[in-house]
Amino acid sequence: MSSINIANFFSSGGSSSGSVNWLSDYASIKSGSYYKLMKAYYKGSDGTSAAAKSSGASTSIAQKLIDEKRSAQTAAKEKTESSSVKAYNKVQSTVGAAMDSVKKLQSTDVTDEEATAKAVSSFVKSYNEMKDAAAGAADASVSSRMDSISKLVKSNEKALNGLGISIGDDGGLKLNEDTLKAADKGQIGNLFGKDSSFTKGLTTSAQMMSGNAQYAASRELLYGSSGTYNAAGTSSGSLFNGFI
Repeated sequence: MSSINIANFFSSGGSSSGSVNWLSDYASIKSGSYYKLMKAYYKGSDGTSAAAKSSGASTSIAQKLIDEKRSAQTAAKEKTESSSVKAYNKVQSTVGAAMDSVKKLQSTDVTDEEATAKAVSSFVKSYNEMKDAAAGAADASVSSRMDSISKLVKSNEKALNGLGISIGDDGGLKLNEDTLKAADKGQIGNLFGKDSSFTKGLTTSAQMMSGNAQYAASRELLYGSSGTYNAAGTSSGSLFNGFI
């Protein structure tokens, strides 16, 4: 095999993924797959030496191996994205939606009753989705942050009630639009304004919860439930058996 093919075969992803590639290659060598690969390369199915074939054919074979290796690594990565990783990703997306709803409230003209009702309803909905997403994430740091947010909401229950927002037995929010229509709309700015303690506390805790979820997802991708390393390709000793 030419030096350029060898270099292409054992390189991918740059220096930051060098250790992962080394472990993947080591796994294939240890299992005997690499030996089978080399044996198959130097002896084609017709009994002729692959080295005797044209350089164009050699390049084609090497490229096929590279493409298959990348495909296997992609499949391994997707497989490691377990339900818990999806749960952590959902926490991050719902936090983003909740923060967007707060910004929408801040920019809404409170004299427009329909727009105001829509903005408040969006906040209530996105808050509940964020709360449910946090409950579905099995990480203590995420749960702890959501507990802090729930306590913040509870401490501002009176102000929320004044806008028709009540707290249910499960900690979720409910909106009574009739109460909101009759409420002093100036209270929206007092509660959800950029400088209000409620908004600052909510934003800070939510962003930290999102960060906790992101870290937990990264940890889940690196290590399995048994503590084994989940780097793509390292557990696939038969990676190249399809070519044998």
